[in-house]
Amino acid sequence: MFILNDVRDWALDYQIFSDLLLSHQGYLGSYSQKNELGGWQQDGQTKLYFSNADLVWGSAYHLPRYGQGSTKASLEGLWRAHTGGHELVSYTYGKPTGLAYRFAENRLRDVRTRLFASQGYPIETIPPLRRVYMIGDNPDSDIAGPNTYKSENGTQWAGLLVKTGVWDPDRSGPFTDATKPLAIRDNVNQAVRYALEREGVLEPTT
Repeated sequence: MFILNDVRDWALDYQIFSDLLLSHQGYLGSYSQKNELGGWQQDGQTKLYFSNADLVWGSAYHLPRYGQGSTKASLEGLWRAHTGGHELVSYTYGKPTGLAYRFAENRLRDVRTRLFASQGYPIETIPPLRRVYMIGDNPDSDIAGPNTYKSENGTQWAGLLVKTGVWDPDRSGPFTDATKPLAIRDNVNQAVRYALEREGVLEPTT
């Protein structure tokens, strides 16, 4: 089961999820005898995947809206209640997991290498990717990701927080070591300019 967005008809969706997680070998309508012995999700049931863990996200509405992370949290709560406290086994990808940032870095390296090569640079002379700026509005994913990701290539990652989405200084709590941004800017344009100025591409504004 792949959950790629927050659910719409939650009662029906959660029932189907649960039926498959309780099943024998993933056959809908069956029930695993291992469940009653405490062998939850140990009988070849369908695995459960979430594409991201964002609890909230920003929209045109002035307050954050619940996202796919709320689906994950509520389904985990239902599973614990149904199974007598057992944890739901699932797999989560997307921000802030290291897998998502590793994929992004590898794609950036590939594109960068092709761009240098198209300009006539021999592959062996292309300098390494030194730094990547991640710009986002959610400290728990967009900033925690680059702060905790450890590049296998020595590339530095920096998170820049913008005020155009989830984060609001008047209602958001204090930053942790993982969610503290390198800088906070009003919007993406200002964040990009900050990065370019920091790298010496643009002259600092007065």
